[in-house]
Amino acid sequence: MAFKTDGSSHNNGVKLEEKLASSINSNKDLQRAIGGDENLIKAEQIGGTKRLEDIVAHYPSGPQGLSVKRREKVSGTFDFLNSTASVKKSLREDSRLLSKVKELNGKYKGIPKDESIKKSYAKIIDDLCSKEIEQLSSSSIRNIIFQIVKKYQHLNMKMYIYRLYSNEHIIYDFNDIWWTKLLNQEGEFFLKRSSRSKKSATVWYRTSSGEEVNTYLRIRIGLNNGVGALLGGKEWSSNASSSVVIKVQQDNTKSIVPPSANIVKLAV
Repeated sequence: MAFKTDGSSHNNGVKLEEKLASSINSNKDLQRAIGGDENLIKAEQIGGTKRLEDIVAHYPSGPQGLSVKRREKVSGTFDFLNSTASVKKSLREDSRLLSKVKELNGKYKGIPKDESIKKSYAKIIDDLCSKEIEQLSSSSIRNIIFQIVKKYQHLNMKMYIYRLYSNEHIIYDFNDIWWTKLLNQEGEFFLKRSSRSKKSATVWYRTSSGEEVNTYLRIRIGLNNGVGALLGGKEWSSNASSSVVIKVQQDNTKSIVPPSANIVKLAV
């Protein structure tokens, strides 16, 4: 699965967030689902790729950040992490992937684009990404999940899942997601992968008693803007550069909706 690099996902998300903020401002059920009995002052779409909050609902007691996740159908995933900053914290210092990316960075700038060269290096990078996945230790996986939890907990975030297929708005505290509690337990994280997926694997957890539990979190390692941008910048791609990124997606999104979630049925 390739990462989208044309900005379409972000633009579609911003439009939805604007509509949701408008709905929150006009709908008392949504206001109560987010802030309980408090009277809403205003909800506003925040946006921007550097902000975790997609919408902030302002109440007398303070702002409430909302992380909006859109579901067009029952199946599918959504992102919890898409970070180049996480790479150095999670991969080994002697990572062959990072070394190769450094070596190839701008190697063909000023040279006409060559699809055969691009294809050849894409395979090399894919193979190295696959090896990095294989070599992630339990402590590295724990650290990746910790980065997600720390970021959301710091802002006291609520999840806002909008299911377009059923017009359901599902709102709950991030801290109520069951797998966040695993960081405080003594078991170990490990990965399972299918033969069809070279650059990703599913995170499992083994309890102290030996029980294996699927978190349905999927870790991906790849280039955020593709190999063309890495090799030749704008002459080879629509992007000027490309870096190694760690991405964490939630498969089976229904599995993290807690019993305490507030659900409002409303078309947007």
